Amino acid sequence: MNLFSVAEWIASFGQTEVRYDPRRCVVASDRYGECQACILTCPAGAISAGKPPVFHEEKCVNCGACQAACPSSALHAPDPLAAIFQPPRASVSGALDLFCARLPQGQGLVGPAHSTGFRVKGCLASVSAGAYAALIARGFEHVWVRTDACRGCPWEQLTAQIERQVERGNQLLAFWGLAGSLSVLRALEKAPQRPLWNAGPSQADLSRRDLFRMAVRRPAPAPAPAPQPRAIENEDLLSRDRVYLLQAASQLRSSLGDPTARLEGLGFASLAPSGACTACGACARVCPTGALRFTAAPSETSFQLSFQAEACNGCAACLRVCSPAAITLDPAPQAAAVFSARDPVVLHSGALARCERCGIPFASQDGQHLCTLCAYRAEHPFGSVLPPGFQRPAPQAGKE
Repeated sequence: MNLFSVAEWIASFGQTEVRYDPRRCVVASDRYGECQACILTCPAGAISAGKPPVFHEEKCVNCGACQAACPSSALHAPDPLAAIFQPPRASVSGALDLFCARLPQGQGLVGPAHSTGFRVKGCLASVSAGAYAALIARGFEHVWVRTDACRGCPWEQLTAQIERQVERGNQLLAFWGLAGSLSVLRALEKAPQRPLWNAGPSQADLSRRDLFRMAVRRPAPAPAPAPQPRAIENEDLLSRDRVYLLQAASQLRSSLGDPTARLEGLGFASLAPSGACTACGACARVCPTGALRFTAAPSETSFQLSFQAEACNGCAACLRVCSPAAITLDPAPQAAAVFSARDPVVLHSGALARCERCGIPFASQDGQHLCTLCAYRAEHPFGSVLPPGFQRPAPQAGKE
């Protein structure tokens, strides 16, 4: 890294690179949502609680940790690994060691034997578990994640998140028999000098001499390139972590181990509806990732509710808005149901009728002529539900 690159990197901390779209936050359309991933992650207090949370741009330090933690695409920052997937770097294989720009220059020039170093511009907490999985799917034999610069760093509290992301990455890779492909390197001793990449096109990169050394060091033929990742539907609504993971899954698809293994605690879910569905479409309207889709025929005589498991992050917003409680959520779906399914599945479909009282379409059952709400009001003409915000007064002592 030359002096100009250092100055450019330092100057960047005065400019906010994180972009926030509160409309895409998982709690934006769900008043009962409890996600606080970004708030709990931010080391600078730049995000405060709210419905949705409030982003204070002037406090942001561009560490990038929030976008790696966000389960939707509400927070977006420059991709710390984008350069690795671009030529000529994309043609290099072997081991990779990642470290942040705060690591002293001398320590950054050395690393684990037979590896290529990559200096991330921000904090390593900006690298998600899905991104690590994508690196292995891309063809790297092993990825070392170096935290030897974390001690004493203003962002030291993010060390735990870095290690959690590595652990989660290994959990995900285990479904393809690749557990242990990621390692945290807390200290480095007797490390040799090796080729070094830097994030960003303006910084020093692999020289021809470095490429020659790598060729001499690994005379064996390069492994066959991994299959190209497929295009991801609703990519703009998904977190970068999920997009990377789904791309990795498409490249590793043939080596998926036990298809019945459960994705428990990994941010996935599967849904199952019941016949109580009224075809109101509320579940699809609040879904922040587009995993649920409600469509009605142009003539409004039939409807269809479809579900794309790979896009669901298990936020459960659909459950909270479903008035007839017609949805059941499983937070531990089978691996094959997520990683092997490309097309949405139809959860529920049926005929639509138009309510004779209010005129809205609803799921027709047994010749019913009124929607659920109008039918309830017909049975309770004087009402039994108080307006929102009102509470029934508590009975006084001695009175019924």
